Formats: sequence, structure tokens, C-alpha cells
Amino acid sequence: MSEVVVKQEDQSPIQRVKFKSELAPYIAAQNPVIMAVVQNEESRFLKNEERALKQTGHIKTVYQYDFTGRLIDRSNGLEATFTHPRDVIEWFAKPYTAPEGDNKPELRENGAIERSILIMLDTMSYLQDPQDTGHSNSMITRVIKNKIPTLIDKKKTIVLVSARSFIPPELEGNISVVHFPLPNKDCMRALVRVACSWFCPQDKRSDPRNWLQISEEQEIEIATLLVGFRQWEAENILARAAHNNLKARASDPSLLPGFDMELIREAKVETVRKTSALKIVIPHREGELSGTNLIGGA
Repeated sequence: MSEVVVKQEDQSPIQRVKFKSELAPYIAAQNPVIMAVVQNEESRFLKNEERALKQTGHIKTVYQYDFTGRLIDRSNGLEATFTHPRDVIEWFAKPYTAPEGDNKPELRENGAIERSILIMLDTMSYLQDPQDTGHSNSMITRVIKNKIPTLIDKKKTIVLVSARSFIPPELEGNISVVHFPLPNKDCMRALVRVACSWFCPQDKRSDPRNWLQISEEQEIEIATLLVGFRQWEAENILARAAHNNLKARASDPSLLPGFDMELIREAKVETVRKTSALKIVIPHREGELSGTNLIGGA
């Protein structure tokens, strides 16, 4: 997988993570159609892939389309409407025409530039037969097959985003399947630092972890427990853990700001219990936590 390091001057810790593009190897190999399996993390998928692919120079522009008919150029915000998915695929494949003179660019009229990708959300809605026969949508599969030579020639890639892998029989051998993984430990560590900044004073946000007195070891432990969650789930857990800490400090002012570690552990155990995928034992090391099980302070 291609890897990119975002410049350190970016303010957000999330932006300092080494992002890996899951799509890059397939785009570099000029695969015209990719099925990206994304589990309820479309926003993170779009941001991470766009950032990584542009930094590594694999693409110039990302176009995004969904079942409402809205097409947007994510590089400049230009929008157009295509009622039928067939029409947006044909638009994407046609040659790009630059605007003349001082004319403003028109997304629909100018077409898509070379070395770009079209990310199509809500894929299951239009890859399956609209008559709900259980078969694939022959109109969409045919237009995709017809445009594959042009897509390869113009270095364009269609990315079909779906919650599960579904390849119509007509397109077998023409679609590569990529599974977008959940956030890794580095991403979760960055998220913990972001969460620290949510609760510290404005003048302390240059080093929020220090203000909360959370050690690097504790940060790693929290991040490790959060691995396996979607990013929005991890954000919710951290917010609840910080809220519990705030309530505890209201009763006991001697407690320092931090996160309720026991809540984070319980969230992890509950998730594992629901999935029944494996059994884990989370050790409580002697002297690791105070009697209130709150991370923060000595």
C-alpha cells in the first residue's frame, strides 16, 4: 500500500498520521473499476484516500457521486446533477474540455480531467436490478463495460463504494475488490490527542496531553483498546469517558482531568462479547490505576 506522511505543520494530530491509500496500488496498475468495501465510514474513507492519493501524485481530482444525483468535484466544490447513474458514468468517461478564455469552468460541460477518480456512493442501489429480481442491473453493468477501454486510456478510475462486496457476474474479472480497514493504533493515538484538546483551556491546547497529565504509555493503552472500533464509535467512547471523569471530579476536586479508563475497557469487552469473535483478557496491573479507575495525574 502506498504511504504518505502529511506535513508536520498541519495543526490536527489526525493529519500527522501516516495515511496509507488502499486504492493506490490498483490505480497505479490502471485498474478501471474498483469495489471499495467500507463499513459505515464513508467520510473517513473519502478524506483519507483523497489526501493520500493527492500527496503521492496518483490522481489530480476526486469526483463524488451519490444516489441523490449529486456530483461534486471535491477539489473546487463545483457541483452538477445527474439523475441516472448511467449518465454520470458516461460523463466521467468522456474527454475533458477546458473552459475557453475567461469562462468559468462548468462541471457538466467540461467533463472529468485525466488521472482522476469517480467515487460512487450507494453502489448497491444501482448495481442491483431495480425490479428486485435478485439479478444485477444490466444497464449499469453494460455502460461500465463499454467505457472500460476509455477509462484505461484516460487514466480514470471508477470506485464503487459499498458496505459489502457485490460484483455483478457481468463484471467479474473487471473489478478489483478493496476492503477499507478500521483505524489503526496510530490513528487512534492521534484521536486521543484530539480528544484531550476538547477538554482543555484554549491557552493549553498546544500540548493538551500534558495539561491532562496523560503519559505516553497511557495514551498507547487507550489507543490499543480503541482499535477495532470505527472512528465515530471511538470518538463517542472518549467523550463519554471524559464526561465520567468530569462528573467524578465534581464530587472529588482532588482528581485530575482525564478519561474514565474503566468505561473504555468495558466498551471494548462489550464489543468483543457481541461479536463473539474472540475472548480477551484485559489485565489490571498493580498500581496502574487509582481507586476510581480514572486516567489522569499520578
